[in-house]
Amino acid sequence: METATAPRRVEHQQTDKGYVPVYTTAIVEQPWDSYTADDHATWSTLFQRQRELLVGRASKEFLHA
Repeated sequence: METATAPRRVEHQQTDKGYVPVYTTAIVEQPWDSYTADDHATWSTLFQRQRELLVGRASKEFLHA
């Protein structure tokens, strides 16, 4: 198994939420502790809705990953 390299911040991108770090890998730092219960509930709802829309459109491997 390959060892994952640590993500390396390469630049910042301006968004409506301020500057967001951009990394050289697919790993993105998340400030989980700063999210409210409402934030988590919203993303849970959106994630579940998206998963339901992908059935029949995405491979089984993708859906189970």
